[in-house]
Amino acid sequence: MIDFGLFQTANDSMKRMLELAQGVALTPAPILITGQSGSGKTLLAQFILEKSRHLGAIYKWAPLSRPDLASLKDGVVLIENLANWDLSEQAVLNDFMDLCRLEKRRVRFIGQTSQDLREATQQGSFRKDLFFRLSVINLQIPALQNRPEDILVLADFFVQVHAHIKNQGVKALSEEAKALLLQSSWPGNVTELENVIERAVHLSSEHVIQPSAIQFLDAASIASHVAGVTTLSEMEKKLILQTLQITKQNKTKAAQLLGISIRTLRNKLNEYRQEGTL
Repeated sequence: MIDFGLFQTANDSMKRMLELAQGVALTPAPILITGQSGSGKTLLAQFILEKSRHLGAIYKWAPLSRPDLASLKDGVVLIENLANWDLSEQAVLNDFMDLCRLEKRRVRFIGQTSQDLREATQQGSFRKDLFFRLSVINLQIPALQNRPEDILVLADFFVQVHAHIKNQGVKALSEEAKALLLQSSWPGNVTELENVIERAVHLSSEHVIQPSAIQFLDAASIASHVAGVTTLSEMEKKLILQTLQITKQNKTKAAQLLGISIRTLRNKLNEYRQEGTL
């Protein structure tokens, strides 16, 4: 039985992708994670790091935000929003990967993008050599609309998460509410579903969530909403910290409530301390 952590899925393609992610986690191979906005790319990167048992430094590299390359000797480099990188920044990354290979630095690269980089290489906006170097392992997260069996799995999970955060009893979705959720195409993917459910939990005063509490954004505001909402990684952090507060900092009890190991919880807390958010 494979532990998928916070990934809840009943979809065979998603399961195969997560199995592959766990299988390559212990290797040094570069990984390219692709998926639409809101699909969980950051959470997948965290899943890989957890399964790799990585204890070293983690560096984030995004457009206009570059780590200190001179002092970067080993660790993991998380490369964000690759589709937004200009050619000059791509050249810097490509040269740094050359340097790591020549100097035998133990650096692993995990890239993330919401766009098709292969198409970008054909259009000349992304370097072919960099694309092939980063995509030794390519993990594609299926869009939520392509795995409809996960809609209710995730919805039930988010109901329990947000009922717990709100310190309410266990809530449930009515059959009519479930039918309404299944009718959406979910252009904002899992992030949009999570926010719809969070809103429904807060709007519902009853044990069973009715369709009136299921409120979607209009199509014109979807794009801006997806860009500005809480990410799954931020939701995970919020849930962990609030669970610790509820359990009065009892890490063992918090880990049990969260359904994770005490080791994973401690690793997450160490990560938050390094970020300066704890």
